[in-house]
Amino acid sequence: MTQQPWGPPRQQQPWGQAQSGWQQPQWPQSGGWPAAPQRHTRPVPAGGYFAPPPPRRGNPLRTLFLVLSGLAAAAVLALVVVGLSTSTGESAYENEDYQVPPESASPPPLPEYPTTVEEALDALENNPLYASTMPVPIRCELPEGNTWEMSEDELDAFLTEQMACLTRAWQPPLTEAGWTEVRPPVTVYRDQVTSACGSLEGAEAVNAFYCPADQAVYFSTLMFEYLPDLRQPRVTELVMAHEYGHNVQARANILVPGSLLQANIDDEEVALEISRRTEVQADCLAGLFLHSTAQSLELTEAELASVDQALFNIGDDALSGDPDVVGNHGRGASRQLWGGRGYASSDVGVCNTFVAPASEVE
Repeated sequence: MTQQPWGPPRQQQPWGQAQSGWQQPQWPQSGGWPAAPQRHTRPVPAGGYFAPPPPRRGNPLRTLFLVLSGLAAAAVLALVVVGLSTSTGESAYENEDYQVPPESASPPPLPEYPTTVEEALDALENNPLYASTMPVPIRCELPEGNTWEMSEDELDAFLTEQMACLTRAWQPPLTEAGWTEVRPPVTVYRDQVTSACGSLEGAEAVNAFYCPADQAVYFSTLMFEYLPDLRQPRVTELVMAHEYGHNVQARANILVPGSLLQANIDDEEVALEISRRTEVQADCLAGLFLHSTAQSLELTEAELASVDQALFNIGDDALSGDPDVVGNHGRGASRQLWGGRGYASSDVGVCNTFVAPASEVE
């Protein structure tokens, strides 16, 4: 049966009412994202940022620093609860015969985007990626040293090697699901950057993000100065695993359908919910990677606690200082929940946030 063009979504879905016509999303241009408490007049498509950038009021970077520095310890260490069983024992590494490709400056195009609501919802909820499994354990050998003490060249080498680890880990499930894996290039910068998604400078550039327009990952070294959690072991790896999660979403035809729904739904609260489902899914995919590489990285209980605390601290509520905020990335407790679910499993299906209750993606 021929599907109808863009119209109201299925009634059982919480996506609200759609506008007529199918508008293609515009990836974020100069200016980046507003802080979590601010409201959009129109939904803004998700572009793969690790966290909302600092607020623009007053001295935004100082504000972010003070907010994060004053946070209490997280109530639940979700990643620690699942234990360290994957980091012990002697097992042969999986996918060792796979030759990780070099970084691709000219990656193959993303899958064709949906043209109807039904297609978009199906891509989000019933994606074949959810039936795949992450190989465990995967070898990941990263350069020694604290990332926050590295020069830009050293950090670039560190993050580039982690991209190789991520590609080795994600190649089997993406291939199993029928998608094409791509190893994204990494750009390390300080306070200004230009990507195919636009240009950022100053406070708005202090972030890490994935750009679907060029399928590349970007990381600002100023993050170490204004996000204290990044000066804790393994949190940089969490950030990059989250951004690679957006790469997985893009290659598996999840990121673009979510952005299309946001661009075409005339309900700001619903658009923000779709954004949160996308972001906490990237947290969950990052957890899967940490689970997969826990043995080779020799993750400790203290390192997992740092990762869990960081997930809480970059929640919309923690960053804004408002426990009731309705943001675009998810509150700290939600981000911990999904990061922990990923770490506790090797089944990609545990990260299907698009069929989860709204209460789990607040």
